[in-house]
Amino acid sequence: MANSKREALRSLSESADAAYRGLVDYLETLQRKKGLTGTPFRMPVRSFDEARRDLAGTVASGNVKLGDEIVVLPSARLTKIKRITGSEGDLQNAEAGAEVVITLADQIEVATGDMLAAPQNRPSVADQFEAHLVWLSPEPLLPGRTYLMNINEGNVVATVTALKHHIDVATQAKLAAKTLNLGEIGVCNLSIARPVAFDAYADNRDTGAFILRDRGSNATIAAGMIDFAPPGDQHSSPDTNRGQDGSHEADAPSAVCSMVYRAACGGKIDYRQLGRRSTQCARCSLGHVGRRQCTARTEPRPRLHRSR
Repeated sequence: MANSKREALRSLSESADAAYRGLVDYLETLQRKKGLTGTPFRMPVRSFDEARRDLAGTVASGNVKLGDEIVVLPSARLTKIKRITGSEGDLQNAEAGAEVVITLADQIEVATGDMLAAPQNRPSVADQFEAHLVWLSPEPLLPGRTYLMNINEGNVVATVTALKHHIDVATQAKLAAKTLNLGEIGVCNLSIARPVAFDAYADNRDTGAFILRDRGSNATIAAGMIDFAPPGDQHSSPDTNRGQDGSHEADAPSAVCSMVYRAACGGKIDYRQLGRRSTQCARCSLGHVGRRQCTARTEPRPRLHRSR
């Protein structure tokens, strides 16, 4: 019995090693941009001190300097950099790979997993996307089951809504499949509980990758690489206007689905967060320091049909 257990464990280990080797070989065939310092500025928020307006994280790509205007996603709030602090003190700028604390010029509500980015070249912000998935668990993928996604320093509940095909890493052939087993790679559609900011993996390997964990055991079960967000599923508007008091007159989300309601005050109420309704209005939450509840009457918006 002991020998059979050892053989089973050895087999699983060899399968996992083969999965990693196959994944590395396959990724070499994907288009990538060389170098991260020449790509747009991205910094996922690892931790924050909202009272001091300090956001800590690692610059994933690009560079940023004092006084630069940046956008905080997914809220799409614009602000400027007041201070950059590194391990040895204040800095004038920060490049890809630097671990820094960025102090914002404005009081903005942020959360772990939010992303700082260049306003002129923003990442996608969506709650659905297509991705390559390498399965690392002895338990097979179950489309429709919920998992925990770790992406850009944040955690969010995720569901594999469809497995489009399995990829033979030897021939790169696309094969029909209903599940993925240990070591297999497939292309999937995923839906997450709230919008997050990300890039395609081909554009940015740091902000375009994620892992899936089992919600019960917290074990890593898959690694993913984002291909793209479906057309019409972008929730971040590139055009936001400031009022005289510095607040934003236009709320950030520009695309809506059946999970977004329009309030009588002209804002939108989004209750995607963990699938539960929220009484917080996008116009109120983005137009004031801190969050205020909007008690306005809501009306359902028609669902947008996204192309497949």
